[in-house]
Amino acid sequence: MNKDIRVFILEDDTLQFDIIKQVVENAGVNFIDGAYNGNNAIKKLKEHKSKGIKYDIIITDLNMPGMDGIKFLEEVNKYELANNAVVVSGMDSSILESVENLVTHYKIPVLGIVSKPFSSSAWYDLMENFKNGSLKRQKSDSCLNGKVEKSYSKEEILLGIKNKEFIPYFQPQINLLNERIDGFEALARWIHKEDGIVSPFKFIPIIESDMEIQFSFTMLMFDKVIEFMKLCQKINPDIYVSMNIFVNLLEDERFYDELIERVNNSGISPSHFVLEITESGLATNMDKVLSSLARFRLKGFKLSIDDFGTGYSSLAQLRAIPFTELKIDRVFIRNIHKNNKNQSIVLSTKLLAEKLGLSIVVEGCEIKEEIDYLKVSGCDTAQGFYYSKPLTFEEAIEYLKANL
Repeated sequence: MNKDIRVFILEDDTLQFDIIKQVVENAGVNFIDGAYNGNNAIKKLKEHKSKGIKYDIIITDLNMPGMDGIKFLEEVNKYELANNAVVVSGMDSSILESVENLVTHYKIPVLGIVSKPFSSSAWYDLMENFKNGSLKRQKSDSCLNGKVEKSYSKEEILLGIKNKEFIPYFQPQINLLNERIDGFEALARWIHKEDGIVSPFKFIPIIESDMEIQFSFTMLMFDKVIEFMKLCQKINPDIYVSMNIFVNLLEDERFYDELIERVNNSGISPSHFVLEITESGLATNMDKVLSSLARFRLKGFKLSIDDFGTGYSSLAQLRAIPFTELKIDRVFIRNIHKNNKNQSIVLSTKLLAEKLGLSIVVEGCEIKEEIDYLKVSGCDTAQGFYYSKPLTFEEAIEYLKANL
């Protein structure tokens, strides 16, 4: 595969440039070009793109005179001058961590950040990332079948609610002490009659813009959650389910009454339901939602502050609202086993939660090293693809039966 890859190198140090080029050549890459400064590199890349030549991988240094590597990557991303990027640098690890966080938001995937000197083993690891990334992109492209991504109207969403096309998937939450299932998080999916499974990113923002749609959507989802919980209770009576709630609904007395009535009619204790409130949502209209949250808590519902640390006024929300759970966002978990900043943030958050009597759920755990670190750190519960993807109703029931 290497011989078909096009690689472009940006490195101002001629010795380091030659080292990188030699490693790439030895790996069997035939098409290699490069530049010693950012401006010339951008000029070359634009010229090549105009001729239909687009590089598979750009390898760039960070600290260079003139245009530095960060600005260079911004330009590459802006004009889509390559399919992937690699950062090679001898800078301090804290700077590299900041760059790593920055480039995760780019359209162009960054295969890795490598310390100097560049080596054959580093190239091998990058090629593994390249192959995996290529497979993911091919899968994504094939799912689209050449169609342009469509947007949806309020009318289409209302019709989907009427036809009960919106359903919850369930992602297990695993106790890190004994590896058993504590509960599930309900995650909304739209099974569109023509478009198949529609991403929440395509419909949640539209639902958020209309309180009546929020109400109808949430009631439909909650009815399915109750149906799911009735089966779960027969298998494991300790299981709970958590579900995100639109903050605006907490201003609506009708929402409180409907939710309480549904739970009372189900025969399931409110303590088996966790209402998740996003921290960013809590930043507005706090005076109007506080009484509803307090009343839900009085009835026995558990309350979770979702994506803790990514919004505003976190400590003020913890002081004002009777939360029982704190969810740590994926952004603080990624590569935590080798990221000192993330380790400090998570340990400090855990200590805060302990002092406030809150349990902790860690989101987005994807690799064993992250889980191992969280276990040693004493975190309570984890969810993520390491344990399971979000499951359909039937798959989640089978997963629960298999993991008693």
